[in-house]
This record gives sequence, structure tokens and C-alpha cells, in this order.
Amino acid sequence: MATVSALVAAQAHPNFDADDFLYLQSIGWTVDDIVARWNTESGPCRWNTAGAKAKLASVLHAALPMVQFAAHDRVEVKVALVGWRPATVKVASVNYVTVVFDDGTTETVATKWVVPLASSL
Repeated sequence: MATVSALVAAQAHPNFDADDFLYLQSIGWTVDDIVARWNTESGPCRWNTAGAKAKLASVLHAALPMVQFAAHDRVEVKVALVGWRPATVKVASVNYVTVVFDDGTTETVATKWVVPLASSL
């Protein structure tokens, strides 16, 4: 398990990309391994092409355990261009959940972009 300081340092790295970080972690890389790789690269790895997005979604979906959410569960939701945001489940189905973010906004997202909030496990 990575230390908080290692995670903060990784997020501050000039080559940090949230999708790249999630991908590398999901295939078993440690935070130290990821930072060492980024230190050798000339810029961040972006997952912008259709093929890259499909690979990322496939790997992340396979790496996450199947979780069935229920109303009032505390979760984190992967939001494009923002990162992970805490929220509370309002309505859940097998493939989608409607969540209420802490700022009061509501969104319906695919369950593959939702994970239990670490503090609620």
C-alpha cells in the first residue's frame, strides 16, 4: 500500500495523468514503479484515442470487483476532466447509478465508474 506522501508526490509529478495512473495501478504497478516510469518519459501519457479509451475501460472494468450499490451508499465517482469525486447513491441498478455529489449536483453514471468510498468499507 502506498503512503499518502507517495500518492501526493505522484499526483504532483509533471507527467501525472489520472487515467494512466489508474491503468498502471490496475495492472499491478506500484506508485514507485509508476513514478520511475514517468521520470523517463518526455510528457504525460494521455488516453485520448478511441482505442486507448477502450483498452483503459476494459482493463479498469476487469480490475474492479463487481459491486452492487444501494441507495444511500457512499461512493467515489470517476468524473471526466475532474477525477474522483465523493457522492451518495440515490438510485442504483446493475449497470447505472444515480448519485448526488456533495455539492448537491446529481448525475447518472455507469457502475464501472463508481467504487465504494474507502472510508465506508
